[in-house]
Amino acid sequence: MKNSESERIIQVIRGTGILPAIVFKSQAWIEPLGQILKKTGFGAVEVLFRSAGASEAVREFKRKFPDLLVGAGTVLTCEQASEAFEAGADFIISPGYGDKLVDFCLQRNKLIIPGCSSASEIQRAYEAGLRVLKLFPAERLGGIGAVKDLAAPFSGVEFIPTGGINMDNLDGYMQNNRVLAVGGSFMAPYSLLESERYEAVADLYEKAARAAVGFRFAHVGVNCQSDAEAVDSARRLSALFGFPVTEKANSVYSGTGVEYLRRGGYGEKGHIGIRTYSMERAITYLKARGAEFIEESRKYDAAGNLSCVYLKEEIAGFAVHIVK
Repeated sequence: MKNSESERIIQVIRGTGILPAIVFKSQAWIEPLGQILKKTGFGAVEVLFRSAGASEAVREFKRKFPDLLVGAGTVLTCEQASEAFEAGADFIISPGYGDKLVDFCLQRNKLIIPGCSSASEIQRAYEAGLRVLKLFPAERLGGIGAVKDLAAPFSGVEFIPTGGINMDNLDGYMQNNRVLAVGGSFMAPYSLLESERYEAVADLYEKAARAAVGFRFAHVGVNCQSDAEAVDSARRLSALFGFPVTEKANSVYSGTGVEYLRRGGYGEKGHIGIRTYSMERAITYLKARGAEFIEESRKYDAAGNLSCVYLKEEIAGFAVHIVK
């Protein structure tokens, strides 16, 4: 199913790579959790319809945080979906694939992300026009290996694996480009919410957001004033430490960690390259923390995907860019 609102919701979820899921036992959790989501850059949340107050939680989230996308999760029937939509839910997530529920949502031009656990269910979803599916229970099905196996035959399908995912196994999912996001309640354990330890919950959200982007050092770039300076500098460093020299059109590398730019570039002294699992997630994460970007610095790969962009801020005379 494709419509502009569904595409917008999918892009927001893709932007963080994690869809938090919460079973609400108390409406008092809504305000602090909404503030945590806002502060840590999460634009969507899944309210699980496993408690009597689920629809009211959806309604209150939308009232207090109108910019937040709220999904209704663990929806089993058309009646539950109708209740969720009346409360203001933006999308529906179900644990399995049900024709009636899927048709109910599609007829109303509403996004539904049904759960699938087999190639047959994915095939049915594909025939219905759905390209974003929940994979449940992900870890019991084989974890990231199951994602790879099930994704291979279905071009264009992306997954939201859920079930058994936590901070210990999150990294493997985040590195796979067929994973739109992962879902789960691991960032807001019931024990922390019940005891109102919201600072601990906020720390978990921050750690998860950071894990989803996978930031790591790529290289440092040094601005040179001439082609000769760049070549000589790279060769000298390589002669001392045995790094291979690689010459490119605009720069010369000594190993993979030091780049000498032939005619300078962004930054007074040069730049620092930071690698990420996902450019979309990295931009969402950094914008939520006040970063701005030099739009004209954007570079794209042969497939048209963003591969590099510079931040406006310089650190100690060095520009900073993120790279896929």
